[in-house]
Amino acid sequence: MSKSKSSKSKTPFKRGRPSQENSGQLAGRMLPLALRQTIVKRFLMSLEHVQFLGIELHTLDETWVTLEVKHFKHHVGNPATGVVHGGVLTTLLDTACGVSVISSLPEIEICPTLDLRVDYVKAAEPELTIFADACSYRISRNIVFTRAFAYQTDRKDPVAHAVAAFMRISPDAVPSEYRDYLLKC
Repeated sequence: MSKSKSSKSKTPFKRGRPSQENSGQLAGRMLPLALRQTIVKRFLMSLEHVQFLGIELHTLDETWVTLEVKHFKHHVGNPATGVVHGGVLTTLLDTACGVSVISSLPEIEICPTLDLRVDYVKAAEPELTIFADACSYRISRNIVFTRAFAYQTDRKDPVAHAVAAFMRISPDAVPSEYRDYLLKC
């Protein structure tokens, strides 16, 4: 049985603009980039489990968000091998997808995770930083659809990838104190 060669890149998702089906939804309706960066950083600081794991914003651009988590001993799932626990990867990917939702909407909204699927491609190498790139590729009236992938040294060599859906509740459901906290510069 011969293997057919594919011309497709090994990268799970292209780091470019979202598909055409969504380009009109995102264009011109997002908050300014600097304000989105402030909101994302403050959002991450407000999540205790994110602080405990050491998840931080690496980059945020017009389409993609990249979070990172450095290696800590409390991340190890198997002490014999030093491999990172799958829960750390799941939390990193879920958080990256959630941050992509926050940064893609025209105003601050509460959007809990409705569905999350993570495919673990391979074990993460011990003691290396793990990055997660995520984007929102479809925004409807009630749901935001996202995709993400986690990698260490090369985007073309992922350790896991995920798809997630987030339920849009309403900008009015965000408590004014929390909105003020997120917007504080």
